[in-house]
Amino acid sequence: MTDSNPSYLASPSAGGDRSGDLLRRAREAQGFSLAQLASQIKVSPSKLEALEQGQHDRLGDSNFTRALALTVCRTLRMDATEVLAGLPAARLHALSEEKLSINAPLRDHGSVPALFDRGGRLNLRELWKFKWLAPLALLTVAAIIYALPESVSWPAWLSGTELGVQAASDLNGDDATTQPSSIEVAADHAAPLVAEDVTHPESGASAAMSEASGVTTATSEASSVPSSGVSSAVPSSQAAMAVPVDAPLRMALTDHSWIEVVDATGSKLFSGIALSGENLALQGQAPFNVRIGNASAVQVSYKGQPVSLTNITRNNTARVELK
Repeated sequence: MTDSNPSYLASPSAGGDRSGDLLRRAREAQGFSLAQLASQIKVSPSKLEALEQGQHDRLGDSNFTRALALTVCRTLRMDATEVLAGLPAARLHALSEEKLSINAPLRDHGSVPALFDRGGRLNLRELWKFKWLAPLALLTVAAIIYALPESVSWPAWLSGTELGVQAASDLNGDDATTQPSSIEVAADHAAPLVAEDVTHPESGASAAMSEASGVTTATSEASSVPSSGVSSAVPSSQAAMAVPVDAPLRMALTDHSWIEVVDATGSKLFSGIALSGENLALQGQAPFNVRIGNASAVQVSYKGQPVSLTNITRNNTARVELK
């Protein structure tokens, strides 16, 4: 690069030469090639070539042409007055007629539901549409369920579903530690044995031996049954066990119910679904922790005294500790 002539850079003495010739002479005077100058001002060499040759149609808009020439003049540190005077005049582009002024009112495209009318009041007709009724109905039902007290009795079919869920969870979680000997059978099953003893007194010692063997067989069969936690699965052939007279806890059922009884040692005396009409007599070490589903269908007596489940029942499920 050679030293520039200060007088030439300040005001080129090109006379009536075109603007492109002025730019080309100034560039050559400073030793810039077309590619070097284009790289310095970040434009393509073809645009600079079109500007120096006066082919303004290749540059497109006249405003871009004048801006490019002004950038070249600043890079070459020359006066741009004479160069800009030989270029096409800049054009002013009018704003689009579709563009609104800043103070223009907003258009109403109807994209928002007209829940509120133009006067700012609530439009009640819109509330009767499904898109508003559905969420309002769901919120209302949720609020009612949340506000109901726990003492409200639920329908029988809902209670049955709850019993089934509780029984399934207990069956999956139990470790088969229930003692079969603690599950007793109703007294009415033992009645045939007593009647047989009375009607056959003449059998003597042989009858007594047969009765003893029969009781022993029934007891061994009951003890061989694995503890599954569901007392209703015991076959009727194994129900010949006599109910102990001193069983402190007794239950009579008028409908199906899920029952769990745990004594002081942690043994589950009963855990499962008891059938309608069944009578349970349980003995163990007090206190007893008792949970009863569908409590309205179960009558409980402890040590010969009836136990009221009314005040301790929540959602038709009773929990009580008997000491």
